[in-house]
Amino acid sequence: MDDKTPSDQLELELDICSARISQLQNELEHAYRKVSLLREEISQRHFLFSNDESVDLLQRFLAWRESAYIPSRSDGISQFLRSETISAKEIARTVGEFNRSSWFDSGWYVDSYPQVGELRITPAEHYLRYGAVEGKDPSRNFSTLGYLVRYPDVVLSGLNPLTHFLRYGLAEGRSAGIA
Repeated sequence: MDDKTPSDQLELELDICSARISQLQNELEHAYRKVSLLREEISQRHFLFSNDESVDLLQRFLAWRESAYIPSRSDGISQFLRSETISAKEIARTVGEFNRSSWFDSGWYVDSYPQVGELRITPAEHYLRYGAVEGKDPSRNFSTLGYLVRYPDVVLSGLNPLTHFLRYGLAEGRSAGIA
């Protein structure tokens, strides 16, 4: 037989309801925090694409991208340029950095961009000289354009995005550009 009085049963139900209300309040606070973070992200994205400085940075990137190719020989091979011509030694150094890192995946790169496999240069050299300017990603774990959009200073530096990430970005705690 149930020894609980109606008052005891009401108190038990009240305790259960209070616990549920507390749980719902916690869930609501969590949802408010998520909404606040999303609003902040939307605001930042809006700022990125609406302020004059960001428009200027985007225009500089597009100019960098367009000027990054020049015909270097009559066979149509182009050379990637920064403010100075990249030396063979610098190309070898950078290609080595790419190949030693987990951020460049030759197999993935060739699978994603099959025309690269038909060229006489390695996938890493292709990415260094041409791929980044074309907006190609060096692996599924690094977004070239994502990195440039997130870090406009890299656009202004003129460095290949993956080169910047490996030499500076990782130590600075920067993201690989993947959302």
